[in-house]
Amino acid sequence: MTARLGLTPAHWLIAALGVVAGSSLASTLAGPGLWLSAGLGAAVALASSAVATRLRLVVTEALALSIALMVAAGAVAVAGVPTPSAYPTFFDGLIGGWADLLSSIPPVAAEGHYLALPYALAWLAATIGFVLLRYSGAPVLPSAGPIGAFGVGLLFSATLRTASLVQGAVLMVLTLALGWYQQGRAHNVVDAQLGNTTVARRRTRVLYGGLVLAATSVVAPVLAPHTPGLAQRARFDLRDRLEPPWDPLDEPSPLARLKSNYVDAIRSDTVFIARGEGIPSRWALATLAAYDGTVWTVGDVALGGSAPFVPIDGVVPPDAQPPATVAAPVPFEVEIVALDGPWLPVPGRPDQLTVASGDPPVAGGTRVNLRTGTVAVPSGAQGLTYSGTASPWPAVADDEMAALDLAAAPVLGLDQQAGAVRDWAADQIEGVAAGWPQVMAVRDGLRAGRYLADDQALPGHSWARLSSFFQGKEFVGNEEQYAAAAAIAVRNAGIDARVVVGYLVDPDRLSGGEVAVTRGDASAWIEVRTAERGWVPVDVTPDRNNVPSEQNDGIRKESVAAPNPPPPPPPPASVETALDQDQEDQPEDEQEADDAGDGPGRLQLAAVVASVPLVPALVAGSWLGAMAALKARRRHRRRHRGDPNQRVFGAWVEANDRLREVGARPAPNLSPQERASALEAELCPSGGLRALAELVDQAAYSPHGIGADDAEVAWQRYEVLAGSVDRSAGRIDRLRRIADPQPFLTRERV
Repeated sequence: MTARLGLTPAHWLIAALGVVAGSSLASTLAGPGLWLSAGLGAAVALASSAVATRLRLVVTEALALSIALMVAAGAVAVAGVPTPSAYPTFFDGLIGGWADLLSSIPPVAAEGHYLALPYALAWLAATIGFVLLRYSGAPVLPSAGPIGAFGVGLLFSATLRTASLVQGAVLMVLTLALGWYQQGRAHNVVDAQLGNTTVARRRTRVLYGGLVLAATSVVAPVLAPHTPGLAQRARFDLRDRLEPPWDPLDEPSPLARLKSNYVDAIRSDTVFIARGEGIPSRWALATLAAYDGTVWTVGDVALGGSAPFVPIDGVVPPDAQPPATVAAPVPFEVEIVALDGPWLPVPGRPDQLTVASGDPPVAGGTRVNLRTGTVAVPSGAQGLTYSGTASPWPAVADDEMAALDLAAAPVLGLDQQAGAVRDWAADQIEGVAAGWPQVMAVRDGLRAGRYLADDQALPGHSWARLSSFFQGKEFVGNEEQYAAAAAIAVRNAGIDARVVVGYLVDPDRLSGGEVAVTRGDASAWIEVRTAERGWVPVDVTPDRNNVPSEQNDGIRKESVAAPNPPPPPPPPASVETALDQDQEDQPEDEQEADDAGDGPGRLQLAAVVASVPLVPALVAGSWLGAMAALKARRRHRRRHRGDPNQRVFGAWVEANDRLREVGARPAPNLSPQERASALEAELCPSGGLRALAELVDQAAYSPHGIGADDAEVAWQRYEVLAGSVDRSAGRIDRLRRIADPQPFLTRERV
């Protein structure tokens, strides 16, 4: 039958090479569908070649027939049956599937429109090979099509060492077999013409060819990785050239927005509804692993503060640092009711996650930080419904934690910390055994005898805010300050820790397979990393049922504003008359003594002479006080403007005033980013100026503008920068800066 169709062993070898070309996506697409679609693509090309040979079609006619058969069988490749609804899926994969595959993270289930990709690669590889086989007699040349298609597939797939070695070996063996067959067929023709072909010679050729193929298939995977210079030549990966369309660091820190959940008017509002069997009480919204002195962000300190969020397609790749034991995944379903921002709450580290697309589909797709398990949807979580499985965090008792190995972390720069924060952290861990006992000391130091006071606490967790948090005998703050301070103290002990913002649900409300999580359930805690159990949560905030007493030092509780007491009545007119009468009744000698005492005696004269040198000091003090008052008034006016954009610009201008006082003379034609780059390294090495410049650019050029939270972050960054500049100068130098009128003489423009 093969002979009647005009097919030779070379056709079958080229078809097999086409299947290998389609398998170049095996490191990204997972499942048997990949091999079935690649085999179908090679079979369609083989059938079209047989028909073209049988009908003696020219090249253009053969290609047209092959394309028609490929499109007709495309629906079978993606759906199994050629239904009309399957063709849009096929064309969607053929056109847009490449971009989806390039932005995906393996493993991706080989189904739906993704099946069009290995099908098309196998068909293209085999079709080019058949054309070269038919119209060229050069041995091995038909393998150029499959090898080229295989290289194209590698550009859209990830690197998997084992799969690459096997694919390379199979590709080489099939290519050599094709060349061997073509070369042998050419020799057989010559031998037949010369009449000297013998059975022994043919057997020798077959034996040598078989030995070469066997040796190549065994030796190639072993020797290929040791090719000289291969280690110095990194594989070109098209995925590395992708520009991320969404930067999670542009989003406000969820830790800084915690206090807005505790307003009495909205405390009972439902945020999301969780469903499932055995719903856990702890739900993480975002994990914050980087602290820049102003805010905790979703960045990672091990990656220099960056925050890589990669797209996923249902399956979440495992953690780069998996623990020795992992909890069994639990299924869950979440319906978002009223949740701002891109973050999605999950009951542990997600293993699988499917987000309902909706109409229109979710913009930007679902993204996950593989190190922290934080899930985000760039287009926003409002109104979404999603389901999946997650591995809950372990609940470990203190005695068990004491036996575990805690991971070490780089200590935060102590020279950049606020003194009150550094001293409190040192007091907690000093003299305590290293490891879990230090974490317990920090936890108990924050929870014992403390309380949460939302109505009295200011938002923010910068160095300046935490310094005020630690002042006094009682701590006045909410979960934001407690979690931020705990993570800093634990890191000062050299233990890897991070902040988590999420929701803690009362276990009594978890019965029935469904729970409505409210804004009042919002909380924050820290996590410490262990080698055996992974990241373990530690609650560091006091119980919200603890009510502060009014006698605590430093605490001012006022339920309503008390009116001012009425002024005393004016003295009656008779008082002045009585005073005059008493003065008239005074003896003349006493009156003269009093008059004599009013004149400049020796003591008064000496006091006047001694006060002469104080005149310059009084003048200087008056000038210093006036400058300080004027600058404070202008700073207050800039900080409390009604427009958030203007408040950000005010923070930038105020920062430049501080730098101008220390001698900075930036060129007027520089942009904020250029000015920050030129001044930050020399005048404020602790950082902050570039971050402030980024907010200025966002306020100036963002089409949506910025919010009040961003304006507050800008002024927090200004406070960090101003504190850094002040700490680098002596007392006399700081007084000179306060008295400097230069900021009033220069008109600053952004």
